[in-house]
Amino acid sequence: MANGKTTTDFPFLQHSRSVAHVNNAKVMFIMRGAPGSGKSSLSKKLKEVYKKAVSCSADDYYMQNGVYVFDPLQHKTAHLYCHDLAARACDNQRHILIIDNTNIRQWEMRYYLDLAREHNYDVVLVEPKTPWRHNIDELARRNKHKVPREVIQRKLDTFEEMVPLYYGWFLNARDSQTLLQLGRYYLTECLRKFPELNRLIRKDRSEGVVDLFPGHDKLHCTAKFCDRGKVMNSLQYSRRDVIRDSCGKAFHLDIIGFMVTPQTLGARVKLNKAMLSLYDNDDEMTDEMVGALGAMSLKDSAGAQDKRSRKGKHSAKDQALFCPTYGCGSRAHITLGCAPGVRASQTGFDQMEIIECEQQAIRDPTLAKTVKNETAYFRYYGNGRSAIYLDKSVQYSTLFTGFY
Repeated sequence: MANGKTTTDFPFLQHSRSVAHVNNAKVMFIMRGAPGSGKSSLSKKLKEVYKKAVSCSADDYYMQNGVYVFDPLQHKTAHLYCHDLAARACDNQRHILIIDNTNIRQWEMRYYLDLAREHNYDVVLVEPKTPWRHNIDELARRNKHKVPREVIQRKLDTFEEMVPLYYGWFLNARDSQTLLQLGRYYLTECLRKFPELNRLIRKDRSEGVVDLFPGHDKLHCTAKFCDRGKVMNSLQYSRRDVIRDSCGKAFHLDIIGFMVTPQTLGARVKLNKAMLSLYDNDDEMTDEMVGALGAMSLKDSAGAQDKRSRKGKHSAKDQALFCPTYGCGSRAHITLGCAPGVRASQTGFDQMEIIECEQQAIRDPTLAKTVKNETAYFRYYGNGRSAIYLDKSVQYSTLFTGFY
């Protein structure tokens, strides 16, 4: 036991929903730790749970008729062998890979991380939870290949923390395509219902909706942007127990609507309490954004032309419907596509603007034009800002981890 936790207390080993998700996704487990820390035992447990997983280890290169024969002159060749094994597994679309090496420094993992990105694998870094994982005496005694004490100490001394580009909840490939198709359906409906929005987005372009907002094969909802540790407090975030304990855990993610602007197409996410404990993004409107929205609502309100005929505030029911998220977690979204030249991060800013539009429209309903179909309400707030509110949320299984 370590800090009250068993050495196999990982969600992807013991949490049935997480195991089910991994079995339906493409996941690369990258083991990390000094010799003797328990990596091999964890790798063995992973192979017991995921029987079709491909294990890639440089140690396998040294096996001769079931006997481990280490040759220091073959160290580079052994790792190239491991690289080739992993690459072939990815090329053959094997769903689960286990990279079973020490992976002490960041450069040692770079080949596998690049491979995972190229082939759309979710990456889960796995460090043993054994009580002796930092104890040089125990590590020297327990490691099965008799690695010298000074070599183990050097590995402990040079161990590098890995902070990803961002943490998030990742959909598998099949669900990503399903959500993309759903988003494009509502985009088409939105452009049909609001000709002014259609004109603003299309201008002189005749492309289909897929070309208006080119999407990605793999979708995610960002929990924390870290920029590999460059963002303030991102290292502290990555060290939090709840973050480490949640990596490789499946969560149900609720899509409650969509948003459309000339720049982005996004899916709106409502986070539950457990997900909010992992969420750490800036959901505040800047003064510049608020000022721009104030000017927009005065000069380009969707309902300004008939403002006199529709006075009054929204009911409490309408407020719950048309302001589904506010405050912490309100920025949570999935980017489905961006106009050419627009960065995916713009989707979050567009959603914040739409949330402010919602607040203004609660005070003055004439600022929004509303249309209903069989499954959703469509709202146009003017100036290219539109939101779709689903009658019933759509749920997807996701895996929480980092993107490296």
